[in-house]
Amino acid sequence: MRSSILLLCLLWSLTGDGQAQAKFKKPDLPLIARQVKDPKSLHYYPYLYSRYLGGDTSLSMEDYIYLYYGSGFRESSDMDTGVLTAKLGLRDSISAVYQVKDSLTEGDYLRLIPFYQAELKADPFSIRYITKLATAYRMTSQTALYRPYKYRLNTLLDAILSTGDGRSVETAWYVTQIAHEYDVIWALGLTFGGEQRLVGNMTCDYLTLAPNEYKMDGLYFNTEISMARLTEMLGGSKREQPAGKRKGRKMN
Repeated sequence: MRSSILLLCLLWSLTGDGQAQAKFKKPDLPLIARQVKDPKSLHYYPYLYSRYLGGDTSLSMEDYIYLYYGSGFRESSDMDTGVLTAKLGLRDSISAVYQVKDSLTEGDYLRLIPFYQAELKADPFSIRYITKLATAYRMTSQTALYRPYKYRLNTLLDAILSTGDGRSVETAWYVTQIAHEYDVIWALGLTFGGEQRLVGNMTCDYLTLAPNEYKMDGLYFNTEISMARLTEMLGGSKREQPAGKRKGRKMN
């Protein structure tokens, strides 16, 4: 279910095509913040978000840019509340299904669907679980549900990957949560190499990659939105962090 822009980004990363870099556009975060909070705007967040949750496939990539990056400027969000506290238990339940079988049956997918739905309630923009839920719907022949999730996955990826090429601090991909860095790597068919560090005056994460056919050593992700959210959660005082190496997280 990979989109064409995703594959092009990989190609551009490998070739260093300068002309292609001109196609990238960093999100205008101040503009997005104003638009998603303005009830008169076409990008007013409650309006866009209700369409997103309703599986509206007429939402454009521009709409998704406002949806995804605008989520960092919401007044409140399920992603910042107690919904997250249940995630560890959910992942234990999901792991239990995977650990006992080499391949999944239609019945297994039916059992997993509620868990994937719960993960997306906690993080509606998780590329990993959008993919898993879309796959479950496809494997259980629920075509009417599969199609909007396939569209959601491709358009969300297009929106994120349109912001850069991941090759440098200057062309880092913008994400709203640290977990989404790992999701993008996973969606590209790559494997995290085990090292994560803050670079670019603490505005970017650099994640190493395991050996791969593209001979790529690592990728850069802009962390402005996630760091701003962290600062807000800490009461407005910016937390000092060392810019050295950090161990990454393991994702299911």
